[in-house]
Amino acid sequence: LRQMGIKPNDYVAVIAERSIEMIAAIIGIVKSGAAYVPIDPDAPQSRITYILEDCEPSLIVVHGVTVTSPIQTIDIATLMTGDASPLPIVNTPDDDLYVIYTSGTTGQPKGTRIAHRSVDRLVKHIDYVPLNQTTKILLSGTIAFDAVTFEIYGALLNGGELIVISKESLIDPKLLGSTIKQYQINTMWLTASLFNQIVSEHVEVIESLDYVLVGGEALTHKWVDILNQRPNHPQIINGYGPTESTTFTTTYAIPETLPSRIPIGKPIRQTAVYIMQSEQQCGVGVPGELCIGGSGVAKGYLNRPDLT
Repeated sequence: LRQMGIKPNDYVAVIAERSIEMIAAIIGIVKSGAAYVPIDPDAPQSRITYILEDCEPSLIVVHGVTVTSPIQTIDIATLMTGDASPLPIVNTPDDDLYVIYTSGTTGQPKGTRIAHRSVDRLVKHIDYVPLNQTTKILLSGTIAFDAVTFEIYGALLNGGELIVISKESLIDPKLLGSTIKQYQINTMWLTASLFNQIVSEHVEVIESLDYVLVGGEALTHKWVDILNQRPNHPQIINGYGPTESTTFTTTYAIPETLPSRIPIGKPIRQTAVYIMQSEQQCGVGVPGELCIGGSGVAKGYLNRPDLT
């Protein structure tokens, strides 16, 4: 990529099916000094076109898909040969690591700029879940979902293992269960809806895990309690955070005796939360707006200074 002229502050789009090649593309872009823009290959063409026009990438890297674009496009397979010696580091902690686009439910999707330092804060020297050389995380998110940030870097930046399986294997309970056993997966992230479905239909699939992080929606007592009643059940961790706060803002380790309402917990490392109303901090028990601060907060929205 550097030989092709890719440099810091460039954006490189990644449109790829879930695969080892997808992970290699992401890590390669980061090592080149550029920032990656992950795009779900199953997204509507209108969304893909909008993102490419908005971020104006210097290059599009693909794998397992065909993309028609005036922008130079290259398959990751063609980049897997050549000199693999380490390159000098050219980035600073404040450089963009990736730009991930919001769903666009309240208008056009917005490109959220996340810095290197924000990902470091998410997965290094943390206390909400053990991440080390024994960690084995199964990639469950799509490339364009910000939870994959935790999955990829939580494993790889701590000397652990990241296991990538096909989408078909992920949604098939038998295949998922056999994969967890085969690779001795001990940590997974699940959306609340997928967590509920697995627990309601095939709870045995995930009961051998050590840690299950759940988020995206409010948790339901019923399904949490069912898993908690299983022998040797995993620790369930409720994770809350918008895309603009680099995956997790707060976490809560759910005890076996459930509280009346499952809280979102306390801020993770280098993160602060405030309950505000009319730019004033609220007193205890007073409702208000949840405001987030710290090194996990995004640098802003790409090309949208008015919203930043």
